[in-house]
Amino acid sequence: MNEIVETFRDKEIMFLIHCREKKDDLLQFLAANKFEFTAIADPKSILAADVFHILGYPTSIVIDRTSKIKYYSLGSD
Repeated sequence: MNEIVETFRDKEIMFLIHCREKKDDLLQFLAANKFEFTAIADPKSILAADVFHILGYPTSIVIDRTSKIKYYSLGSD
């Protein structure tokens, strides 16, 4: 993922990762592991279910500037 972020660094693209861990656990993990994108802690999966409609992991979603989902993939395709 860091390589993809680097490839598109000069573009107007935001990369997010959804995590089911608690915020403190996620921050501890991120302190030890370098990630070049934003991680969102969602331990109760509220965002996963209500906003992003994540049904399982891994899920990849591409959302355009107008907030329309352009790509959705469930699984490790």
